Amino acid sequence: MNRDENTTELAKRVTKAAFRAIAGRGDLTVVYAPGAAARKANAVRLPAPSRKISLPELSRLRGAADALALNYRFHDEAPHRRHMPSGRQARRIYDSVEQIRVEVLGARRLGGVAQNLAALYDHNCLAKGFAEAGDRDEDLLAEVIGLMVREKLTGAPPPATAIPM
Repeated sequence: MNRDENTTELAKRVTKAAFRAIAGRGDLTVVYAPGAAARKANAVRLPAPSRKISLPELSRLRGAADALALNYRFHDEAPHRRHMPSGRQARRIYDSVEQIRVEVLGARRLGGVAQNLAALYDHNCLAKGFAEAGDRDEDLLAEVIGLMVREKLTGAPPPATAIPM
């Protein structure tokens, strides 16, 4: 870090480099903007960190970057599209399980990735109110099934923020 680079800029620079390395693609454009992480062809948008980034926020940022990078690395769109179910909810579940699959592949190879993803899951479950969700909350069904698949594949329990008190 040079004297002119603040902690947030360093976090962005290092996250971008790690993203490209994990994705195995140096050609990807990485930008930071408010909102959720998103992928579009050869460009990704990662959540813009705050000016005074905390360690938990950095872990969530790295988790979001790692999740997208692993999708670039291990997802194959052609067979995914070929086997896509027809119903809206079935497609959401199918996509969720596929994302968990690519994340598990990366987490098994890289311990830091597993920690970053765990921080992201914990944050997302809290933000989406998993612990307060009712038995018939279909908006969260795909993500809950994804977490169940993750637990089966890794043995890792669901985030504490997903478990009703």
